[in-house]
Amino acid sequence: LALLLISDESHVLIKTLPLRWLALAGLLTVSSCLVSIFKDFSVKEALTLWSIIAGSILAGHVAVQGHRRALIVTILASGVLVTLLAVPSYLAAPAGSQAASALSGSFHYPNGLGSFLLLICFLPFTFVFHGGTLLASLASVLVLAGLWASLILTHSRGVWAAGIIALLFWTTVEWKLIWAHRRRMALAAFLITSLVFMASRRPADIAPRLASLAAATSKKTEDSSFQWRRDIYDWTLDIIKDHPLMGTGIGTFPIAIKLYQRAPYITSLYAHSHYLQTAAEMGLPTLAGLLLFLGFLFRQGWRIIAALEPKSRERSLAASLAAGLLGSSLHAAVDFGWSYPAVALVFGVEAAMLFSLTPRSLNVTAPTVSGPAGLRPLRPILLSLCLVMAVLAGTRYYAELLRNIGKLALD
Repeated sequence: LALLLISDESHVLIKTLPLRWLALAGLLTVSSCLVSIFKDFSVKEALTLWSIIAGSILAGHVAVQGHRRALIVTILASGVLVTLLAVPSYLAAPAGSQAASALSGSFHYPNGLGSFLLLICFLPFTFVFHGGTLLASLASVLVLAGLWASLILTHSRGVWAAGIIALLFWTTVEWKLIWAHRRRMALAAFLITSLVFMASRRPADIAPRLASLAAATSKKTEDSSFQWRRDIYDWTLDIIKDHPLMGTGIGTFPIAIKLYQRAPYITSLYAHSHYLQTAAEMGLPTLAGLLLFLGFLFRQGWRIIAALEPKSRERSLAASLAAGLLGSSLHAAVDFGWSYPAVALVFGVEAAMLFSLTPRSLNVTAPTVSGPAGLRPLRPILLSLCLVMAVLAGTRYYAELLRNIGKLALD
């Protein structure tokens, strides 16, 4: 809020706020908190949700001001950093251990890391095609190969399936540029394959695991992951049947599910389907609102792609953003990636950036300088405050994490 107040373009942001969507989201979250079966959890989750919404709107405003490239580089740097931090523990883990089975990193869950990378892995294509210099394009190829290889090494079948569908969509939109830059694409494919086979702890399991997706809808499958999800989904549907309109309250699924579990007992903090969990926690009207927003997002995204000049940098960026958002939305149907604030925030930022790629917003030829001259000295203070808050948030997160590890060890 403070950064917004010192911006000389704040009046533009206020005029372009999606007030109807914000009013609907505010009404649904407040109502959900009021009927919650555990209000502490609901208030915490609602504040997190609104922090993500506010951050996404501010990111969209920054993109319109001409800082789109800085946002993209920041997101890519986050993906590269998370990947680099995940690799050492994966390679050093004892053979046969859970840590050696898949790449998970700071998410401590392979599907969580996969959800994060799924949003980011299409962005390097923009720089591969429009890098400006050969060196920038080659660097983009390296980043692309690292992100996609890490995505494969998560061994998450849901991430793989969503990624394949999103890749088909992206290929359909960008096939002309793919052919024009076929040598770079071939190099990227070679590097991805090489990295996967060099770094994978169990490369022989990749193909059979991908093939096992064919049994996902079969009730006769003996795959424990599929069976476990079916049980969770059945119990979540029971919650929805009992609370169809308002749900049990945002953030209360871990409590509500305990009242509906049946033998064999399976514990879970999430429904492993964000759409089912939304309906269980906030009711069917909220689920309808979420699906309506996603429909609006992809409809507008397609219109933006169609309106931009073919083979342009902006069109490539729009296609990459839309592909990542599509993959993330599909994966949310079979997992809880959006329950990670890191994943939800990147989704919101990318959605805001996609909305900002309108022909009118592209008239900004250079980044604008925000803030009156008299208030610009406040920026270092505000940025320092942000850094302090980030450090405090990180220490709190790892303190809770270590506490939970200790509890599991004692049990």
